[in-house]
This record gives sequence, C-alpha cells and structure tokens, in this order.
Amino acid sequence: MKCEWILGRAIACITDARAARSSFCLAVEANDGSRLILPPRWNDGSYTKEAEHKMITTRDYRETIIARIKREPKFARGLYAQAINAILEGETAEGLSMLRDLVHAEISFKELARQTGLGEKSLHRMLNRNGNPTARNLGLIVKSIAEDLGIKPRVALAACH
Repeated sequence: MKCEWILGRAIACITDARAARSSFCLAVEANDGSRLILPPRWNDGSYTKEAEHKMITTRDYRETIIARIKREPKFARGLYAQAINAILEGETAEGLSMLRDLVHAEISFKELARQTGLGEKSLHRMLNRNGNPTARNLGLIVKSIAEDLGIKPRVALAACH
C-alpha cells in the first residue's frame, strides 16, 4: 500500500513537470521513496513551500465561452450549429448546454421567455444538462435563438455511400 501511494505521488510529480520540482519529489529522490519528509510548517499549520507556488488564476470556462460568443458572431453561429448537431446525434446534454450558453450570451432567459411564451424558470430547467424539453418547446427555443443570431437554419440531406 505504501509503495502504491509513493508511486502515485511520483507520477503526480512527473505529470507536473512544467512547474518547479516540488519538495515532495526532492524528498522521495533523497530517501529512495522509503520515508516521506515534508518541508517545515509555518505557525498556522501550512507548509512553507506553499507560499512559493502561486497558481495562475484563470477565468471560468463558461465565462470564456460567453465572452467569445459576444465577441465573435461567427463563433456563435458555429456553436448553434454544433448544438443542433449534438441534439440530432443523441448528445442531448451537450446540445442543451451549448444552447444555454448562447441564451446567456445573446438573448437572456427573460427575453427568451418573452419570445417563446414559456416560463423563465421552465426554460432554465429545459436547458439544464439534464433537461428534457418537449419537441414543441425545443423547436420554439431553437427558432428564437436562430432569429436572435440572424440565421435561418436549413436542412440538407447528406449523401449516403
């Protein structure tokens, strides 16, 4: 059990090769993995090395997608096409999630509720990853989003081989 734990920690050190070598990696090397030596602690109980490792803060994934939708109309139209494609291929959760991002960035749930005649809370539930909108409601949602994006969806048959 102890060897498995050390191996797991060593793998974690290897996968984090871009960062400076951690004190754990150095301790494992120095002791051939036989004994764990941790760096000294501060008075508050945290490790002294933690102050040296500053993590880069990044923007949330959803915030990044919404910002890009707002900034690039071509990306928004492509995301709309991908959402419809995902729904048609049975990847409903992914498709609904993409539609939700489009609503957050472009329309707002309040405006979508006004356009479709559906309740705002119902729309939130329908476009949840676990949502289950009826075909009629999904059609209303998809149509409103397309109108807001200024596109007219069309269906084309793919050639079968």
